[in-house]
Amino acid sequence: MITDYDFNLASGSNSWKRVGDTHPVNLYYGKDEHGRNAIEFSGQFIINRKIHSSVVIEITHYNNLDGGKSIVFSLLDNKLLRPFCDFLNSMIEATSQYSLSNQDAYHAVCEVYFIMQKMFRSNTDILSEAEIKGLIGELLFLRDRLFSELGETKAIGAWSGAEKTRKDFALDHEWYEVKTIDYGKDTVHISSIEQLDSPIEGALVIFQVERMAEEYIGLTLNKLVTHILSLIPSVNDKDIFASKLQDAHYSFNPKYDEFVYELRAADEYRVTSEFPRITRANISPAIAKASFDLTIAEILPYKK
Repeated sequence: MITDYDFNLASGSNSWKRVGDTHPVNLYYGKDEHGRNAIEFSGQFIINRKIHSSVVIEITHYNNLDGGKSIVFSLLDNKLLRPFCDFLNSMIEATSQYSLSNQDAYHAVCEVYFIMQKMFRSNTDILSEAEIKGLIGELLFLRDRLFSELGETKAIGAWSGAEKTRKDFALDHEWYEVKTIDYGKDTVHISSIEQLDSPIEGALVIFQVERMAEEYIGLTLNKLVTHILSLIPSVNDKDIFASKLQDAHYSFNPKYDEFVYELRAADEYRVTSEFPRITRANISPAIAKASFDLTIAEILPYKK
């Protein structure tokens, strides 16, 4: 696995190192002609995909002396070097099987770039801390629970992402609503009737986190996203996951590394017909929307 340390070993301009002696295609990392951190893919292929620079990655095409071609991906914002390393590692994985066809490897490289392009957006606005914690909780549940139970494809498909009119995770015969609160808080906020309203029994999952100093090695949104991307083998599933993060207004931003958390508790509560909640059936149709707070001590009888 290539890290930011490996990139930092390169100095000057046009300083490149090949990705492994045994890797089947020519992938290089290092510094481009302007001294920027960069990735180069080189080989015998036809450029037949519309692949353009983004606000943080510049793309340059070259014709090589042997008649082949090169594509160079240059990072324009060094604060994003760590996720840029994940971009390279995803390319390494995606091209590892193409020992004979450089054209197939070219298409694999392009697909990885299209996915990462969604993650590298110029965005001065970041999510609020409440939104950061909420997304961390959903991603923890996705990674630590549903990936192992359902597999990556079905788990990602079940995640509603930014579609807050739905349950956070909806399957054929079960659903999960995930909430992340500060450690020790005695209530949890339900922001809409729909979050717990269903004729099918489901579950309320509550993560409790504690904000830590930036130096602490704990949970951050960037690290969690990067890890989940590395766990997803399918390029198509990576793309769906990245699209849902994009819809949730997330993109890699160094600011998120300032929000470091320790997971202190994770509890699940059965939401049955007796569970205390507001539903459409028990309020006047004149009420268009409503929110409410649940006292955690009062729902302990439903704890799994």
